[in-house]
Amino acid sequence: MLFDFSTKKIVFVVILTMILSLAASPALFAKSLGSDHAAALAELVSRKKAEFSYWAFYKLPSTIGNSLAGVLAFRDPAATATTTSSGARAINVPVLVYHGEGDAPTSPPTPAFIRHMYALKKAGWHTITMEQFEGFMKGRIQVPDKSFVLTFDDGRRDAFYATDPVLKDLGYTAVMFVITGFSMPDGGDKPISDFYVSKAELASMVQSGRWELESHGEQDHRLYEIPTATSTAGNLTTVKGEHFLSNFFWLPDTQRLETEEEFTARVTHDLAFSKKILEDTFHIRVNAFAYPLNDFGQDTINNPQSTSILARVVPQVYPFAFYQTWPGNGDSANYPDPNAYFLNRIEPNASWSSDELIAALESARIKPLPYDATTFGRDWNSNWGAVAYGSKLMLDASEDSTGASAFLNGTQSWKNYAVTATAAIQSGTFSLISRYTKNDAPYVVCAFSEDRIYLERHTGTVLTKLASSPYNPPKLPSSRTVSMTIEDGDTTCSGYGVSVHAYVPDIPARGGIGATVWTPGFGNAHAAISRLHVESR
Repeated sequence: MLFDFSTKKIVFVVILTMILSLAASPALFAKSLGSDHAAALAELVSRKKAEFSYWAFYKLPSTIGNSLAGVLAFRDPAATATTTSSGARAINVPVLVYHGEGDAPTSPPTPAFIRHMYALKKAGWHTITMEQFEGFMKGRIQVPDKSFVLTFDDGRRDAFYATDPVLKDLGYTAVMFVITGFSMPDGGDKPISDFYVSKAELASMVQSGRWELESHGEQDHRLYEIPTATSTAGNLTTVKGEHFLSNFFWLPDTQRLETEEEFTARVTHDLAFSKKILEDTFHIRVNAFAYPLNDFGQDTINNPQSTSILARVVPQVYPFAFYQTWPGNGDSANYPDPNAYFLNRIEPNASWSSDELIAALESARIKPLPYDATTFGRDWNSNWGAVAYGSKLMLDASEDSTGASAFLNGTQSWKNYAVTATAAIQSGTFSLISRYTKNDAPYVVCAFSEDRIYLERHTGTVLTKLASSPYNPPKLPSSRTVSMTIEDGDTTCSGYGVSVHAYVPDIPARGGIGATVWTPGFGNAHAAISRLHVESR
């Protein structure tokens, strides 16, 4: 026999109970809800179906012959979960973002998402609410080590139904960023399509205690025909499928582009209306906004000021705004800062294994000082050129780049420190970087060319040389050991008996480290770091 009697009996009772519960749901609740609450009843039935699908596909132990469960080797997470028992407190908190998790609202959740959540639970990671995250960011409360925020975008039905049973099973909470103009157009009960959750479904999410609702805008996910920056009334050139938040609209009545004031008013109204309708409808606090299409102004067609305008307007409506970060753009987790509003989210790919997700979160954890590396892993993130890992950190210009760079995740909270690096430089100027937070924020560079040391301040593409001196290192190709020390704004670059020093103004009080190699021509810069040591000062 495939099952023994006791197992068969247990399985039969559980399945029968769930089927009866599912079938009886409308009858059981119709009396209390009233016959006119069809939407609430439909939501309840859909949720029961999703719970049954999750149980049937993923919770049955492999010993009773469920092939999918056997292949995926899922087990009761409570039986294998570990917890953080040290009492340690989080220094930073990562935020994960997912979108839909199934082909249909009642389909089983994808194996990748469940693998991710089970792996996080087993590794001792646990969710915190947006309210707790807000308190952490503002410095009002501490949260346990290995805390993270789990978020979903767009208010998709497949995301809600497919993942809610997983949250319930693991004791996790989540945040749904809702497009109010799609889920509740004009404040109504019905979404624009079954792809999006309805008002009744949003109410159920809030009532469950597992979900919080935040804003993903009102109409700002719709795509528009946008005039280009060179458009005139006589020669109107437009681009279709462009974004609401980052572009000036064409005003046909007056045959002109919006002014900056009109653009600001339109965007502000959309942001504020979405917040208000969520708060008034569900009696909740809405303090966070997720940039639609991950466009915070950088994807503009005709409004070069959109990034700075949004940076001014959004915090007036929402204390927090989230975007999906990318490797090399500073630390991927978020650190307490009462003035911070522009916050990172990590978007796991469905192709990520559980180990890759855990590695991504672990790499974001704070690196203690002193720090010494003679092997280099993927916590060194690159945003330029090619980077390879192992016993050396290989920095190589690609065919279409003049150099390469890598930044060490988990170092953004470092303040005063000294960095010493040994690197085999085949060609190019090798540089050490400190106080790095994000690509567009100022940071400090010590650049070591073939015959000169430079101390520079970088902000985006703007470079300011503050000090320099000739020196006499070994001729390339060679192995060189150089160092960089920063205390508050006082910075010193040293190599082969020569030092340059300057005070670097207007840089972040804290920030992480990185390294680059550069040459004027494409594909020529090459360096390999074999050791890197950092001490606090």
